[in-house]
Amino acid sequence: MPGFSVLNDIAKAVQSQIVTALNAAPDIDFDLDETTVILAPPSDSVAADVVATLYLYHVDVDPHLRNRRLIPASDPTLMIKPPLPLQLRFLFVPRDTDEDHNQLMLGRVLQHFHDFPTFKPAPGSPLAKSRGGAPEELRVRYDLASYQDLANLWSGFSQPYRLSAGLLVEIATLDSGKAAEQMPRVGEMFGSTTIKPVEADT
Repeated sequence: MPGFSVLNDIAKAVQSQIVTALNAAPDIDFDLDETTVILAPPSDSVAADVVATLYLYHVDVDPHLRNRRLIPASDPTLMIKPPLPLQLRFLFVPRDTDEDHNQLMLGRVLQHFHDFPTFKPAPGSPLAKSRGGAPEELRVRYDLASYQDLANLWSGFSQPYRLSAGLLVEIATLDSGKAAEQMPRVGEMFGSTTIKPVEADT
């Protein structure tokens, strides 16, 4: 099930999507893999052969799905706590020494998620084993941000500003670690009201 590893599982899934998209780009051979497009914050300390980084820098709870009802288990007397719905914000940073390649990589990544904004978790993967309440697909889209927002982000990294793009993944679901629980029966009480007849005026 999507347990506490869900953040890392999704990061690896997006990383794989990016590597596959770049290697499938027409008319150019990027020849990349998970050792050259890595999950790491933008930093000058990464290895020299790293040409791009993907960094999960912020996690939000989706405000529209946070108060959902309990989910029925296979046993009708048991209920499961609903998963925590999350929005994940990533920063993709090309960092090749060739600036032309950086622009081509960024353009290809944006093109890929524009053409294929959703993807289903691979069968058998932790993301595909939710106990209920998780969407069948994850959506990845360009995360709109002003230049000032990006400048503040880079300032937080203590790094000079680089060409980059924000990616928003939604809805990621983190299943509760609690077992299904038996819920107490809810009884309804009905009260009776006696209507006193109105006495006629004498």
